[in-house]
Amino acid sequence: MVNGYPNGTFKPNAGVTRAEFAVMLARALELQGAGAGINFIELDNIGIRAQQAIACAVEAGIITGYTDGSFRPNAKISRSEMITMLSRALGITLDNAETTSYADDSDIPAWAKAAVKALAEAGIIQGRGGNRFVPNGTGTRAEAVTVLLGALELNNK
Repeated sequence: MVNGYPNGTFKPNAGVTRAEFAVMLARALELQGAGAGINFIELDNIGIRAQQAIACAVEAGIITGYTDGSFRPNAKISRSEMITMLSRALGITLDNAETTSYADDSDIPAWAKAAVKALAEAGIIQGRGGNRFVPNGTGTRAEAVTVLLGALELNNK
């Protein structure tokens, strides 16, 4: 699901790009096939090995990209984006959530609030210190692995 670096390190606190998380997610879910054609405006900036994972995630409805037609593969993924992709991957029914239990609830984007609430209630995500979700913070490699393992465990129940 996740590879380390050539020097044998894992770098748990390093940020994860959107392309890296898409690859991790596709591997964790064992998404197969050619996937949907991807039409993101920066297709040339998406590495060859990530293109198939992203295409499979697009076909599965996990990834939609931005309204301007971009995917931003090299941008660091926010915690809100990571959780939204994961909730789509799990097929969790999302109720309209007006609030979550996090202290920084007002900072959670409206488009992510239901996913954050659902995955918190499922025990897949936790906040950072002070019961803060830090929705716009960069998701780390350790957080990505933790939520993916939690998702796999939930799927196997």
